[in-house]
Amino acid sequence: MRDHVGHELMNLHFALTGYIFVLTMLGTDPLPRRAPYPMRLLLLLATMGFHAFFGVSIMGGTGLLAADYFGNLGRTWGPGIAGPADGRCGGLGDRRGAHSAGGNRRRHHVVPFR
Repeated sequence: MRDHVGHELMNLHFALTGYIFVLTMLGTDPLPRRAPYPMRLLLLLATMGFHAFFGVSIMGGTGLLAADYFGNLGRTWGPGIAGPADGRCGGLGDRRGAHSAGGNRRRHHVVPFR
């Protein structure tokens, strides 16, 4: 990312696509057309596999993603960029989120509001 506006637009894009993904996979609201359960399970497993691979690759990297961008933000709060430890922490968070996505659906039965 070269500028802050582009980064915020990217964050908005990820938030909207995540919302649409959760709506189609787990939402109880009626949709005009919903994929059958086997297709949703296949999509969930593929998504979990991608995020696990992505998280492990970030954890195994020696540098940070966009270290120059985050280093130049000039924030005065919180710890500074700590090098590879931040990358390992971020990759672990991505892996943990990918693995818990499947487990949360199974453990928490969603009851439609009537």
